[in-house]
Amino acid sequence: MDEIELQNEEYNTEIRGSRIREHRHSSKRNSFAAEINDYFKQLRINYRLLRKQIKSYINARGNKNFINIVYLTAGDSFYVPDNRVINSPVEFINDIRKQYPDINVCLLVPIIGLGKETKIGKKMTLDFENKFFNIERTSVNFEFFAGNEIRKGLLYKFDNNESNIQTYGIYSPAFSYLKSPGQIKSFCKLVLFMKAARTAIKLLHKEGFKPDIVHSEALPFYMASEFEQRMPNDIKVLQVFEDFTKLESLKQESFWSFVNIAGEYEVQRLCKDTYIQNCISRLFNIPIKNVKSKMHECINFICQNYSMFQNSNENGYMNKGDVIFRHLNDRTKKLFPNFIQNGDYYNPYITTLTNCDFWAVYSKSYYKELYKERIASPLVMDKLLKTEYKSDYIEPALCMDEYSDNHYGLLYKEFDEKNYKSERAKNKKTIIKEFSSDYIKTNFTDKTIFKNPDMVKIYGYLDSFYDAPLLFANPEPDIFAEGTDILFGTIFKLFERNRNIQIILSIKDGLKNNHIKSAVDFLNENRINMGKWVYIDDEVNLAKVFSASDLFLYSARICTGDIKHLLSLKYGCVPVVAKTGILNDGVVDIYDDIVNGNGFKTRQSLLKEDENTNVYINCLEKALELYNRNSAGWNIITKNCITADTGWSFEKLERYNKIYQKIYFGADNTDNVE
Repeated sequence: MDEIELQNEEYNTEIRGSRIREHRHSSKRNSFAAEINDYFKQLRINYRLLRKQIKSYINARGNKNFINIVYLTAGDSFYVPDNRVINSPVEFINDIRKQYPDINVCLLVPIIGLGKETKIGKKMTLDFENKFFNIERTSVNFEFFAGNEIRKGLLYKFDNNESNIQTYGIYSPAFSYLKSPGQIKSFCKLVLFMKAARTAIKLLHKEGFKPDIVHSEALPFYMASEFEQRMPNDIKVLQVFEDFTKLESLKQESFWSFVNIAGEYEVQRLCKDTYIQNCISRLFNIPIKNVKSKMHECINFICQNYSMFQNSNENGYMNKGDVIFRHLNDRTKKLFPNFIQNGDYYNPYITTLTNCDFWAVYSKSYYKELYKERIASPLVMDKLLKTEYKSDYIEPALCMDEYSDNHYGLLYKEFDEKNYKSERAKNKKTIIKEFSSDYIKTNFTDKTIFKNPDMVKIYGYLDSFYDAPLLFANPEPDIFAEGTDILFGTIFKLFERNRNIQIILSIKDGLKNNHIKSAVDFLNENRINMGKWVYIDDEVNLAKVFSASDLFLYSARICTGDIKHLLSLKYGCVPVVAKTGILNDGVVDIYDDIVNGNGFKTRQSLLKEDENTNVYINCLEKALELYNRNSAGWNIITKNCITADTGWSFEKLERYNKIYQKIYFGADNTDNVE
């Protein structure tokens, strides 16, 4: 069945029925072949696993047959698995150890959620959003200098989890009081954690775990390493990146980044410079004769309150602080020319890209685009070209067995590939009722739909009398990368064309963005479309909305780390995505493969396309046409979604294994893993 046939409005019922019957016979043949293939595949995996286990047992005393890996992460999905947007480290570690028993992996995360006044004990219990962790202090304690202060750090060990994964946590008063893993990714907090993490990793051998490889998951491992001793030569670093197009937005001004990152000697040198002293005198209105004794105190204040110095006045002119900081930036670059090597800003990801032993991205498609389309900035592209020989791609996964434990209890009606037709329809009917005008006005809407029910803001509503496909979109506020402008442009055009649709939009803190606020205001003012849309300015429990929606809209220009589309598949919500990154890798277009198709993809990337809204809406129109005109075909694609293999397959794990082998054994890095 090709694209023209599916779109042709004149095909008759008899032809359509014959194709469905033909597909069913084809599906049976393919299903039998797939079962045979899976059987022999499982035999090969079991043989490989047995061989590895025997080899590891025989060579256990040699110890060099094992690779010790530290998996470093900010702990997003470790602490709050419901918020997962990338693969869970616990699931990944558990599965790769089963497949490769000669790989030892421990997990290293920051300890967060402790108040500043918490009394630190030998044994403690962390209570993070009603999830409890028992931890015990190890013999590793250390100091590190960051943010113009000497900081203290302790290494704790978590009680064994169900998978028996060795998990360590780094405690420091500098960041452990934070309330969420996301907060640790702000520049000044991330500096503290990365410095503490590097120090702790060097000392892990005291706990009997001597690292061979550090697997840094989307955290710039070499951030703030410019004034430290390098990692020991026998510890190699694999750095995983999400999106190189965002790197430029992470750059920081010279002076502020320097005072956060610099070592004790470098800060003293900075404080003794008379030009810097004059600038500080003007900034804080301190007489120059008193500045020398106040320098460290002033720098501490800048580290903690930098944003208050950056505000321009109402006319857009630079204020006094902006002007002085420009002089401070220039002077810092002159005093430490090796610190800022590219332009006027410090970029931690550029430093990491240069220093890591190997790097990877989450998507085969995105990896190819980097070098074929040169989609990164010239500065980043220069570094990518120089490090191509030590790079590759990996693939993310979503293990539904573990994931469903946290989500299926939220569903109005649970379902599988056998009963999805009736049960998903009940979910849809229920959630439309929950977002009715009466329920919203009386604050009667089901609170379990939202992550923060006491803070949620809801605009618009859904009418229950519409017999229409229910669409769902859940982008981040990042307008360009997430294609949020394309999304709203598509919605406006669908309403202009009087398309019979309803849509649920959920964007956390979206109204803080002027573009999104204007779009929501426009929808609010156009009363003719009321009852067809609802906007939620908060996070939602994705499983609950996916299990009720027909289509998931994701119009991202760049997508390399977000796996919400994999979750939408498992709940039978058909993804309509841009042909980019892991969206292109994980979705099979129904027009390309009628047997295995599980979604719809644009025919080209939206990154460089001028008419990108038209490109995306054309793709969505195909999906709506199939939904409205071919119920049997829609049942096929929905079932394909639910049965899609999104977990840690052997092929996905083998990519990681080959990269580890390259790093550890020093294999020829010029040949990419296939």
